[in-house]
Amino acid sequence: MRIRSTLIFLVLVCSLAAQIPTSVTATGYLTDTMCGAKGATANHIECAKSKVASGKAQYAIYDGASRRLYILETQD
Repeated sequence: MRIRSTLIFLVLVCSLAAQIPTSVTATGYLTDTMCGAKGATANHIECAKSKVASGKAQYAIYDGASRRLYILETQD
């Protein structure tokens, strides 16, 4: 019984891992993780740069169509 439960658990974990995308194409504004959607404007870039440089936030892209915030993997 315990082996069966473990196998079911492993199948569920593997199926969830298969659904996580490795890359996403998004159209939006460069912002930071502190401001998110509020900072998704063309005028926010200098504020985002300073927050990332201070270590308080990470660069992100806010996609208005999906209303999702994507944190960028590379923070250069």
